[in-house]
Amino acid sequence: MAALDPSCDVCLNLHVTKSASVWCSECEEAMCGDCEPRHRTHKATKNHKTIPIADYQELPTSIVNIKLECEDHNQKLDFYCSIHSEPCCTRCVSEKHKDCRELKPLLEVVDGMIKEKTDNKSNLEFKKKTLIAVVERVRKAINKHLDTIQGELLSKIGENEGREGEKIDCLVSKLSKIKTKVDEIANDVEKTKQHASNFQTFLVVDKWTREIENQEKEIISAQSDQTMANVDIQIKINPLLSKMEGDITEFGKLEIHFPYQQNLFYGKRNKVNY
Repeated sequence: MAALDPSCDVCLNLHVTKSASVWCSECEEAMCGDCEPRHRTHKATKNHKTIPIADYQELPTSIVNIKLECEDHNQKLDFYCSIHSEPCCTRCVSEKHKDCRELKPLLEVVDGMIKEKTDNKSNLEFKKKTLIAVVERVRKAINKHLDTIQGELLSKIGENEGREGEKIDCLVSKLSKIKTKVDEIANDVEKTKQHASNFQTFLVVDKWTREIENQEKEIISAQSDQTMANVDIQIKINPLLSKMEGDITEFGKLEIHFPYQQNLFYGKRNKVNY
């Protein structure tokens, strides 16, 4: 943070003390309300951007300590060397970077980086839409697949219920016929006992016996092939689906990648061997 209530640097050079109202990062000077208009109209500084001194005081120390002048020559940093990844002044260019072929005006580099970051932001907005579309497409594919296999399973449930129901209907019909036949025999026996002679009764007993034996065979046959067993339909859900809620806790992992970053400014510059 900058010191509280800084004085105008221009006035201090004239041995006058006035409170500063704005800060020029390019000049690295605080200015009062009287000096700021002249700074704004001077040919060499008219394009400089100033900020209120209160805003300057809110800047973090890491920003305030950024050097805008070459530490070796105390000259303005006007160029950027892509080979050595450092800003440099005109003397640095002639003394240390004369063989470098990747020198660019610093403002051009800054403008390029601003454009790059602006494009990067636009690309991120586009990428967001792309990623959302990917997530939605995967979700739709999963939903479609689940709908398909669910439909197949529901169809099998319906088919099996219908088939087993038909078997039960057939068995009930068969048992009903047996019951009807047994009722008829029992009715005939009762009538015979009431109205027929012993000889007549003797003659029909063998017939009734054979008919009853046939009905017993039908019942025994039904029991032997599990036709008489009660039917139940059960389901075993795929264990992968059962564990999905517990095992799958996220739809995907989001990764942020940072490519190589150029450092235009620095606090204390590291020396580079040439």
